[in-house]
Amino acid sequence: MNYTIEARWFRSFLLVYVPFLLVSLAVLWALGSLAVRTYFVVAFLGLLVTSEILPPADSKTVWWKRLQWVKAGGWVVLLYILVERVSMVLQ
Repeated sequence: MNYTIEARWFRSFLLVYVPFLLVSLAVLWALGSLAVRTYFVVAFLGLLVTSEILPPADSKTVWWKRLQWVKAGGWVVLLYILVERVSMVLQ
């Protein structure tokens, strides 16, 4: 198959991130800590690490711009989870 450099970069990103999601799901389940919020935090941290380790050579690619929006939304959800947890502790 003849992939462009952009497509190869995206494919390598997915080849790292998707197995991370599956392994983290299995580990959380094995530890008995599987909850939606816990899985979101672990998956979001994995997304942040993976996107910092495997950035594309050209930051103007379409998938990279969309990923930045996904990361911004993830920060909003993470902030909501943290505020909710802190408010539960303070009550």
